[in-house]
Amino acid sequence: MSKRYGIDNPLTRQLKRKIKLLRRKLKKQKLNKPYVLEHEEKYLFPEKQALKVDESGLLQTQAPPLGNTPMPVVNQAQMAQKDPITNLTPTETALLSPTEKVIAGRT
Repeated sequence: MSKRYGIDNPLTRQLKRKIKLLRRKLKKQKLNKPYVLEHEEKYLFPEKQALKVDESGLLQTQAPPLGNTPMPVVNQAQMAQKDPITNLTPTETALLSPTEKVIAGRT
């Protein structure tokens, strides 16, 4: 995707190595005890390589914006028609038991 959209690939060899090292360290820890990482700064990146996060906490991406997306067309003829008396579709009437029909008819 990074080649297709002309953006930098965030999954570099350096990041893969850090993930592998972190997985090895955490794999040895017990699930019912707090995680302890010695030399925590070893797993962090310098500030220039940090991911960019805006003030709302969302990750900023370099992907191009979407174009105009048309509204979906809903074909009312294909929508399931409910029986006005039972408030059930023909499929619900065929598949549900009598007690389930009562419950489904109320909602």
